Amino acid sequence: MRKVLGLSIGAAAILATGIVPAAAWAATTSTAAFNSPAATAPGTTVTFTVSGTGIGITAPTTTAALSDPSIGGTATGSLGVVEVTDNQGLDGGSWNATASTTTFTTGDGDAAETIPITDVGYDPGAAADVTTTGTVTITTHDITIAGGGLTGDPTVVAATDISGDNTASWNPVISVLVPSTAVIGDYSGTITNSVT
Repeated sequence: MRKVLGLSIGAAAILATGIVPAAAWAATTSTAAFNSPAATAPGTTVTFTVSGTGIGITAPTTTAALSDPSIGGTATGSLGVVEVTDNQGLDGGSWNATASTTTFTTGDGDAAETIPITDVGYDPGAAADVTTTGTVTITTHDITIAGGGLTGDPTVVAATDISGDNTASWNPVISVLVPSTAVIGDYSGTITNSVT
């Protein structure tokens, strides 16, 4: 009776005999076959806060000289550039620029030497005359002497539909009516621009 002997031949022995080339053996035993499946960690939420730095307005600090009218006439001239800088960073926000004035006086400021605020006009020009940056819609309001002048600190420029930071600048024309009851003299007053 014939017996068959089983032989266990290791990989090293096979390679040593040259029966299977080393490169071929490596190709059939790639480490990729032994890698674990890919894994993904849970996502990490990242947060931060963007803050605005407020809103401000500037106007000339030098004297604005108007034309020199006769009694009963109107003094007119440019105030100089007024600029609103809005760094609030709002989405859909708005702001309003207002103007106010003192009376215009000469001498001791008695009745005949005083021009009331109702006789002071402020014209910022048309919306197209306002220079802007950013996303903003501008509306202007001509404050006329016939309409009561700068009584009640009226809005002269309004901004709406704001998105992010923006600026707006204009050069208003000031008009001062000299009443027929006024006296001659060098008149002065102060016009103030504000924004909210």
